[in-house]
Amino acid sequence: MRFQNLFALAPLLSLCAGCVTIPNTRVVNVPDQLSRGGIWAETNTSATGDLTFSEMIDFIEPQAERTCVPVPGFPVCADDQTQGTPVTLPARSGAIMQSTDDWGKNKTALEQLCRQAGSSCSYEAVQSATQKIAKLGKAKP
Repeated sequence: MRFQNLFALAPLLSLCAGCVTIPNTRVVNVPDQLSRGGIWAETNTSATGDLTFSEMIDFIEPQAERTCVPVPGFPVCADDQTQGTPVTLPARSGAIMQSTDDWGKNKTALEQLCRQAGSSCSYEAVQSATQKIAKLGKAKP
């Protein structure tokens, strides 16, 4: 989860003369206990899915490049390697984790920044993304 990108948007919004695009990113929520897995969603689409505990660990920990059958729509190795086509997943660092309270603070700051930027920022895109993440926080597996 790249919540640090929210802070990276601030200078871009102030320096950019054109429209700022809110990127479609993936977020993961642990609505109960990590041992029961989690829920992932894309911020700008309706794509969502479930992750098992071991798939969550695959997401959280840094990974070297590897070939495996990924979770459909999500770049981690699926528990069930018999269903699907193996692909090479690139190496990546571990996930950035953030509390729901801190996410809320960043969301509020991004919404305020977008309001101030006016037509240079699509407030609807920010609202859509943050509403989806709020729903994830209330979901139960």
